[in-house]
Amino acid sequence: AVFRTKYRLHKFPFDMQWLTVRMGSSFEFVRFVRQGVSNLAEKPDFLDRAAFILEEYRPPDYVCVEAKPADKAASSSAIRYQDLNIKVAVQRNHWYYLMNVFLIDFALVGSSLFVLLVPPAQFEDRMGLSLTLLLTAVAFKELVNTYLPQISYSTILDKYVLAGFIMQVLVVVQNAVAKVEAGEHDILA
Repeated sequence: AVFRTKYRLHKFPFDMQWLTVRMGSSFEFVRFVRQGVSNLAEKPDFLDRAAFILEEYRPPDYVCVEAKPADKAASSSAIRYQDLNIKVAVQRNHWYYLMNVFLIDFALVGSSLFVLLVPPAQFEDRMGLSLTLLLTAVAFKELVNTYLPQISYSTILDKYVLAGFIMQVLVVVQNAVAKVEAGEHDILA
């Protein structure tokens, strides 16, 4: 069987998702859970981890199995059915994003700060380096977007890359301010 769920990616790539399978039956799940499945819930060895989880996710550490009587009013035949909920918590393997996005973006932003070591009198060199790194950050952001889920809200990763971009724009502004403070009032010259 193939199951689908809606992901909540606000904390991407540090997100954890609960995947729930809910079954209803006239079978008495409560007794079934007490007799053996609850023991499996502590150590989910009954899962085929290679087939169950994509490489992007870590295999679950635990499985929650809950059996309870269903709401009698929800039944069209007025028979009291049993509900069995199986919840699996999967967590994204975030190391890929730490190494390939966070670390590289940190290096780009960090290297833009070295522009401040160039004397303000060499405005063209400072701006050349700053704008080159800024354009590199824009290209990197476009590349990163191809590997991210297409969602309408910002994730932690989006906010981190945007903060780095803002930092680089501030370095460009600081270059102009340094030229003005050095006595050269014509920034465009």
